Amino acid sequence: MTPVQPTLTLGLTERAQYTDVTLPVPQGNRTAMLISAQRADFGGDLTIELKDLPPGVTAELLPMAANRNEIPVLLTAAPGAAPAGALVDAVGRPVDVNVKIDGHLRQKTSLVRGQNNIDVWTCTTERMAVSVAAEAPFKIEVVEPKVPLVRDGAMDLKVVATRKEGFTAPIGVRMLYNPPGVGSSGSIVIPEGQNEAVIPLTANGAAEVQKCKIVVLGEATVGDGPVLVASQMVTLTWPSSF
Repeated sequence: MTPVQPTLTLGLTERAQYTDVTLPVPQGNRTAMLISAQRADFGGDLTIELKDLPPGVTAELLPMAANRNEIPVLLTAAPGAAPAGALVDAVGRPVDVNVKIDGHLRQKTSLVRGQNNIDVWTCTTERMAVSVAAEAPFKIEVVEPKVPLVRDGAMDLKVVATRKEGFTAPIGVRMLYNPPGVGSSGSIVIPEGQNEAVIPLTANGAAEVQKCKIVVLGEATVGDGPVLVASQMVTLTWPSSF
């Protein structure tokens, strides 16, 4: 027999099913991800820290509440950041200084998938690869809601794109994640040559009343492949009731 030892393990939540998380940050732009935490034999709020980011890249993180197991993370590259890459350590710790636990990343990446997306060959790493990539031809911003989302109600979340001259391709926009009790459409597109779209949000009747930081992802085909960027973090209050 051995004493119970509390443990904390961090991971990267898929942004799309069966698609491993990659983290190129375009110069002068943003990308976003979700960091997950698996607590064992302890509870409470957590703080998450990213160490050894590439020069010119900054991270915006939130505390992880005791009743949550993931948080959004926003990475921003300065306009003049030089192309670079780094293997970044993610460290999680309890807010309670009396609980002495350090948790680190343990991320499984699929290298080969078989029929029905069964993992055939995987690699487990303890660092996440972050790079500064070439400038993207578009950026997106979210217009922060001025009113709360109500239970059993709906809201249109406005997303605005800024395009470089000559870039007219459609831009798909979707939430990085849906807060508990909130649903959103994942098939909204800013049409070719246009700059705005709205993402419909709904709240169910039992959703918890609280405030939450949300992020929207924007993806477009640039050249021969997709380019992914993120909006700023904005506050969504939900669901209030009248």
